Amino acid sequence: MMTNMKMKKHVLSVVVFGLSLCLLPGVSWGAVDIDITFETGALPTDFGFTEQSGAAAYLDTANGIWDMDVVAGGGGIWAIAAGPSYWGLTPATSVTAQFTEDVIHGRIEITHETISTGNSDQALVRLADNTGAVGTANNYHFELNFRPDEIHIFTTGGSHTYIDLAAESLTNGDGQKHEYGWQLNRVTNDLKVFFDNVDVTPGGSFTVGDGPELQGYFGDGTDGAAHSEDWHRWRIADGAFVVPEPTALFLLIQAAAFALFIRRRRSC
Repeated sequence: MMTNMKMKKHVLSVVVFGLSLCLLPGVSWGAVDIDITFETGALPTDFGFTEQSGAAAYLDTANGIWDMDVVAGGGGIWAIAAGPSYWGLTPATSVTAQFTEDVIHGRIEITHETISTGNSDQALVRLADNTGAVGTANNYHFELNFRPDEIHIFTTGGSHTYIDLAAESLTNGDGQKHEYGWQLNRVTNDLKVFFDNVDVTPGGSFTVGDGPELQGYFGDGTDGAAHSEDWHRWRIADGAFVVPEPTALFLLIQAAAFALFIRRRRSC
């Protein structure tokens, strides 16, 4: 009898744990799931990224941050995609070659201390891919930059659109950690942009242009104006950007509480 009770508790624990995993925001089951936390074992270089312009000098692995305290004329980037002439990467080693799904997404967690108002290339992400025919999964171009209470979208031909966070009663200038998110359909070139899990896509729908080259990076690549921020996490993955629903969060809390209850009963 006691054995059966223990077995039931183990089964319940497994079920609860599995439910918790399914409800976690941002879970992706695709081939690509690169999760950079700037700690030893989860550095950009651990995922094949190349360091440029002194980017590694800003790493603080003990605290798990990329401390981009950049003076005017400084900066650094991590290259993630490139053709043969860029940064030592090749089409085969670029992140773009690893995607298996039509939809991809990313999440970036940053605490801003000071944000430049100039166009200093403070890039959350840039991805350009021209290795496929127009209308295929390997032909797109977008870049997301941050400014005080703004997110800028750059795409092919110099097209420039900005997202006014203040108009949505949002801010990135309060010294708190914030999350920038994005989702791209690589076939339709439909781009969605999120800030702290709020969809801030201009007009509700935004289409980026075709790829002019194969190149990608994140960071400060132009040695522009001074700015300072702590990058806590940078992630890119196959699959859709998942926004946690209130119901899902409630169920996750219940599942965690139930699992804790079972563990305490087991220890009695």
